[in-house]
Amino acid sequence: MNDIIKAATETFSKQGSSAIGSAINLISQPATNYLSDWIGYKGGDALRVRRLERAARLIDEARERLAKRGIDAQEPSPSVAIPLIETASLEERPEIAEMWLKLLAAAHDPATAKRVSKFFIEAIGKMEPDDALILNAIYDLEDERKSCNWKVDELRICLNGNFSWSQIVISFTNMVGIGLLQPINHGAGQIEYKEVTLSARGRELLRLLGKTDQHV
Repeated sequence: MNDIIKAATETFSKQGSSAIGSAINLISQPATNYLSDWIGYKGGDALRVRRLERAARLIDEARERLAKRGIDAQEPSPSVAIPLIETASLEERPEIAEMWLKLLAAAHDPATAKRVSKFFIEAIGKMEPDDALILNAIYDLEDERKSCNWKVDELRICLNGNFSWSQIVISFTNMVGIGLLQPINHGAGQIEYKEVTLSARGRELLRLLGKTDQHV
């Protein structure tokens, strides 16, 4: 797909925004058809062509990951694929970009495509890099601790002090607001959360991103 991306970008550079249709037509891979719907809806300029380039690379890598697992990629529903790729194409922070890539792969996987909902797209779009690291750690450490509930000080110790107390509180609070964590022992009107557990949605998101189903 790299040659396609290069040709699309060069076409735009030479001919300006009127060439957006020509650039889109150069992308003929089955699983990228919805990109034309997205660009057609948003209109064309140089920034959007750069986003198209990034989006095409994301799709290419997602399909390659599935191919390595012996899975034939299918084209996702446009109602899911368009908002997913629109947001993912803006992300450059590696912790969040990796989540987008895994969710995109899940959307192309026939076994998981129907479970990729707009909620998960919106959830990742609201996450910060610390959230991604802490959410994964909570899930991964559950078996070791034999408990699903987490207090700030306990998690700090398990993470070897790599996060400050306030960083974890901020992350807990953000992910409670998103719906990925559930608060424990909180009072009415509380705006910061210091003890949490994974919500059903948080657990399902991590499973879509490739975590095992060993947790109940």
